Amino acid sequence: MCAVLLTTAAGHAGERLALEYFYDENGSSLSLQGLGFADDQHGIAAGVLEKGGRAKGAALVTSDGGRTWSLVPLPARAAWLYVDAWAAWFGDGSRVWKSADLGVSWRKARGLERISRVYFINRLRGWAVGWRDTVFETSDGGGRWTAVQTGAGKDRRDNTAYTDVAFTGAYGLITGEISPERPSSRLPEWADPAAVRRELPATALMLQTRDGGKTWSQTKASIFGHITRIQASRDGKALMLVEFLGRFPYPSEVYLLSPKGESVSGRVFRRADRAVTDLALAGGAVWLAAVEPPGQMLRAPVPGKLKLLRSNDMKSWTELDVDYRAVAQRPVCAWGAGRLWVATDTGMLLSVRQDQK
Repeated sequence: MCAVLLTTAAGHAGERLALEYFYDENGSSLSLQGLGFADDQHGIAAGVLEKGGRAKGAALVTSDGGRTWSLVPLPARAAWLYVDAWAAWFGDGSRVWKSADLGVSWRKARGLERISRVYFINRLRGWAVGWRDTVFETSDGGGRWTAVQTGAGKDRRDNTAYTDVAFTGAYGLITGEISPERPSSRLPEWADPAAVRRELPATALMLQTRDGGKTWSQTKASIFGHITRIQASRDGKALMLVEFLGRFPYPSEVYLLSPKGESVSGRVFRRADRAVTDLALAGGAVWLAAVEPPGQMLRAPVPGKLKLLRSNDMKSWTELDVDYRAVAQRPVCAWGAGRLWVATDTGMLLSVRQDQK
């Protein structure tokens, strides 16, 4: 994998990441885990609301392009969210729910378990991927789901997980991994820094289709890190986010896949002081949502300063000014209402705006 020399560019004139919503109530907290827009007016940010020692599902919804957001309950705690022009989906790590009315009501999706992501190429055709070698497809908008044969052996099924799926035209890519066995620890790594293990190699999995999902082929490769996110655009670009959980010089790396995604063509971003947790291809640019690790630990259990980077050529990167109050552990981002939005697990929603100063 070839590296790309990075340079730091001056900020785009007047652009900043402005705070649009902040949940700030005594004795409770809101952690947003997913964000998406159905159109220029309707958006959803979903997660978990903790209050009085109890945790329940909650979402912020807008119907006016993000000018106002309303807090509404969800039938379960949201670990991820997917929104497109036809429906919204979220999962709690075990079960999955669907909304056909932009988050007003939700129904449990039948036949889906252990799901980490769904993706649709139109109103009817979609895929769901997850743990224990789970890949499903649907041709009726999620009414029925059937298993896709992945080619993984039964002896590795418990360690096989698929994390994301994306399409550009008829080309589709599903990413995942076969994890190595890791010894158990009495204390979490953040509680005992001396016990932090070095990053172990894992077997990355890629399922590829060139006929719109009719057939899939599997490839494997040994890599350090974990593929947690992929994004594709209509012009054939595809990006892959790799995160490192053990001892490693960098917390994350972003790679550009070659046209139509046949192979990895180069690393486009990595910095020791920027932990990227999500990415977007939108508005003619590449966007990276990241945090500045607080202290020496790359994966500390406390929020770090929120960072947003953009690039038009994936060679030089600009850091936008961010509201000084914005902190997070795992921010997520999405394009909606004509601009880039970021949601945080500290109850904040921010968007890119032109500074009026």
